[in-house]
Amino acid sequence: MSVNLPPPPLWNIKPPVPTGPPLTAEQQVARDAEWEQGRILQEAVERGVSPLQLMASAIFEGKKADLNLLSGGHTPAPKLPSVTNVTIVAALETLARGAGAPVDYVTFAMLTTAAALMGNNCSVQVSPKNKDWVESIALWSVLIGAPSAGKSPSTKPFEKMLERIEAEDERSAAGLIAQRESEITIAKQYYDDWKRRNFKAIANGESPIPRPPEANIPKKHHAPRSYVMAVTKEALFEVLSYNNNGLLMFRDELAGWIGDMTRYSNSSDRPDWLSMYTGKTINVDRVKYDGEPMRVPNALVSVLGGMQPDRLRELMAGPDDGMLARMVFIWPDAVPLIDFEGQSAAPFFNIMFDRLRRFKNNPHPMYLSSEAYTEFFKLRQHARKLDAEHVGKLHHWIGKGPGLVARIAAVLTVVDWASHGIGEPPREVTVEAVKQACELWAQYLLPMAKRAFGDASRPEIEIKAITLLKEIRKRCSIDHPAVNARDMQRWKLEGMREAKPLAEVLSYLHEAGWLMLKLNYDEVKSGNIHKGRQRGDWLVNPALWSA
Repeated sequence: MSVNLPPPPLWNIKPPVPTGPPLTAEQQVARDAEWEQGRILQEAVERGVSPLQLMASAIFEGKKADLNLLSGGHTPAPKLPSVTNVTIVAALETLARGAGAPVDYVTFAMLTTAAALMGNNCSVQVSPKNKDWVESIALWSVLIGAPSAGKSPSTKPFEKMLERIEAEDERSAAGLIAQRESEITIAKQYYDDWKRRNFKAIANGESPIPRPPEANIPKKHHAPRSYVMAVTKEALFEVLSYNNNGLLMFRDELAGWIGDMTRYSNSSDRPDWLSMYTGKTINVDRVKYDGEPMRVPNALVSVLGGMQPDRLRELMAGPDDGMLARMVFIWPDAVPLIDFEGQSAAPFFNIMFDRLRRFKNNPHPMYLSSEAYTEFFKLRQHARKLDAEHVGKLHHWIGKGPGLVARIAAVLTVVDWASHGIGEPPREVTVEAVKQACELWAQYLLPMAKRAFGDASRPEIEIKAITLLKEIRKRCSIDHPAVNARDMQRWKLEGMREAKPLAEVLSYLHEAGWLMLKLNYDEVKSGNIHKGRQRGDWLVNPALWSA
């Protein structure tokens, strides 16, 4: 709401000089205040506005408020470029409307799910001249936003797709599982018989009987898995041990994932998770595994889930061990909720993901062509320059940029093929996909990372000021631009429930040009201006409702 008030014509005019006996200093202050209050009331009646509105407009006239706080303190969210073909983009936009969420969330939910199905089997050789630079296909996508931003609805369609795929894989594997159970039962009988005969032989002073082959108990056969939810590291290793292509981990709140890394053990699980971004082999020694070490080759996990901005700040305050450098931060502006009545895009993606299933058990290595690598090398040069211009956690994030671009380019190449399914799946990462991935990184993911790293590292007092300013705008109005400190305590905002911390935030907003302590004329008139506690009424800059 915008209100334009001309400067009060009498604002700076002093009251008439009093006649009679001289006034004391306190009487003079009280008289001036009474005259000024009366003048404001009269002028407000003439203009048809409230006295508080007139007073606030006059007091804040010419004062520049910190608009960065009014905008929420966030750097602007970049616009998502079109990263794939028109058919997929249209389907993604349909899913986003149905979820009431930004298309950004849905797009990266799709890319991350596709990456998980590609996994180790589609590892891409980045440089034609360096066969040692191979990127496993995994993405760690963090969808940032308020609880109502639509993060979970954006991932739900893809979770259901993987749930369907797992159910079908389980039915297909039922016969082999039953057959293996029968083999295990028979092998256990041979084992028990051999153990009994061997014990008897040793007791009689005879040589030990070698274990016969039929007494070797085979391992259980498992149906292929595609995803996990909340899971301990040990349970995850067990699932990965029979899923060499990797998995996708869904978490509604990824802050819980970070917290779990130290919850179940005395040491941090973060080093193991860093290994699971690149698909390294992990050896685990646990009594839980029958005292035998478990070897997990190519342990690869993609990660997809949401995170609230407040929890993001906690994450940013953690150690700089490379965990953040591997994450893709998606923090778009919220979109208005609409009553969507169109057709669902789920059938289209079900067909597309059924085509991606073929990679789960079939090695399909990929590579960048010479032409594609030329475009990719330009990105490497750009990232190297940016790397030298930044420090700290953002510096490390930029350093991981080229590897991320190679992964995304491979996913875009395969996703484009899966959307129409014509011919054999590609092994060569196309130059078009590399260009799209480079553009996505430079124009979208990098600004998003700056948004996440910069905003999450804001001082605590500034975060509180932004929160309080938003609450004032919601609870007050331009017709009554005033607020009381005790009332603000009753709002029970985080870190501002007590008088002292709230006073610090109010002082910060005063310095930022948003608040001004309102003089209590009744106390001034009675001569108690310096006695007792002031009411704590604050005038609010009308720009709060006009910008």
